Amino acid sequence: MKKILLLTFLVLFMASKFIYAEENSDALVSDIEDKVVEITSNFNGSELFIFGSREMNDNITEGIKSGIIIEVIATAKTRKIRKKERKFGIWVNDDEKVLEGVPDFYYINSSENIEELLSEDEINNNDIGIINHLAKNNNDVNSDFINALIRIKKRKNLYQFKEGELEFKNDILFSTKVTLPNNIGEGFYVIKTHLTDGTNVTSVDKQLLVVKKIGLGNFLFEMAHKTPLIYGIFSILVALFAGWAASETFRRLRG
Repeated sequence: MKKILLLTFLVLFMASKFIYAEENSDALVSDIEDKVVEITSNFNGSELFIFGSREMNDNITEGIKSGIIIEVIATAKTRKIRKKERKFGIWVNDDEKVLEGVPDFYYINSSENIEELLSEDEINNNDIGIINHLAKNNNDVNSDFINALIRIKKRKNLYQFKEGELEFKNDILFSTKVTLPNNIGEGFYVIKTHLTDGTNVTSVDKQLLVVKKIGLGNFLFEMAHKTPLIYGIFSILVALFAGWAASETFRRLRG
């Protein structure tokens, strides 16, 4: 009975996908291999495998470059950027800006240069590109600070730009591997896959990746920030026990 119900569900699911594809001129399906990345004390980075397929509209005008744009956007946070200047031979903090909505990690890849896949208005309207992500929440911030942030993140391999490097197989299937460095932060990472027709975004598919810390180190970190009193008592008890254990060991060695 269970097998019959499962088979019925699969048939209905595939039928609904087929109907959806028929109703939409361009069908896009994407997924990720792993939904969770666990950061342990010896975490040395990881790889995120993104794959999918597209069903192109037969009526697309010849010569127009349709394609795929993939973004990986980490949890947005508030960050401070300080501008340093050399005064009297010493580097000092001259100015400081607070930037809102800063992704801890950002990755973008595409089958062609993005300007060849979308119009400028469509790029801006869909917030594609790290500049658009940062600018929409920081209109009053000088672009020098935004560019400085991007340089810092790029140097740490936290912002990765791979435009034009995505390849298709049989003009339908696509895949890419994203290098997640060992300094990535916790949070929710949204994977956005855009299907374009050469001017507009015709379809968007989203996946969610969870990056989280596990192990004793994370337990102590959470305790210190969420229950500092308990953490303080625990630290004192550990210190007392360590002192007693060392004293007892030394006493026994002396005979």
